[in-house]
Amino acid sequence: MNLKRNPSTYLLSCACTALSLFLVACGGGGDGGVASSASPSPNAGNAASASPASGAPSTAGMSPAGASAATNSNFVSCTQIKSPQEALNAVNAARAVARNCGSTFFPAAPALQWNDQLANAALAHSADMATRNYFSHTNPDGLSPFDRTEKAGYGRYTGENIAAGYGTMDAVMQGWLSSSGHCANIMRASYKDFALACAVPASGAAAYNIYWTQNFGAK
Repeated sequence: MNLKRNPSTYLLSCACTALSLFLVACGGGGDGGVASSASPSPNAGNAASASPASGAPSTAGMSPAGASAATNSNFVSCTQIKSPQEALNAVNAARAVARNCGSTFFPAAPALQWNDQLANAALAHSADMATRNYFSHTNPDGLSPFDRTEKAGYGRYTGENIAAGYGTMDAVMQGWLSSSGHCANIMRASYKDFALACAVPASGAAAYNIYWTQNFGAK
């Protein structure tokens, strides 16, 4: 596991590829994908929802209703993400610029589209981390990021970045872009779909005041 720490936040990253099933830093499986994380993000079961075929992203997966399988209601939706379109604009702005992720150069990548199934999986994981007070790609029940996106109806060619303690969307995006594994997830050209969610613990019982999950995928 690749761990980077500052006084208030954590970043974790892991990756695997579809062809080799090579894993770095965190458990995963299935057909492949990339999983990265930054600070704890709650996990719960994922409710599948239809992905919009075109047009502006919907708001599915951006509220507690999108995490209906969460362990309990000890979390609230965060207000740091004003809309799916705002989150999509942020990740696509990052992908539009060629950059080095650690020692690996990534050219500018095509824009992603919002996916409600990934959004439900992301919110469920953030809510679960906030509710059960853990920070990991693998939840206490042993479910991996790939298990969650498959359960949400999307499939297993997916990637995940998680984070905790970052107070704004801009801050967490910068944290991910400054970490090689997370940055690689953001810049991976094979991904087509995207979602971002965050959850705030309803009480002071959790280690962090906010948990973020960013999902990527391709069908």
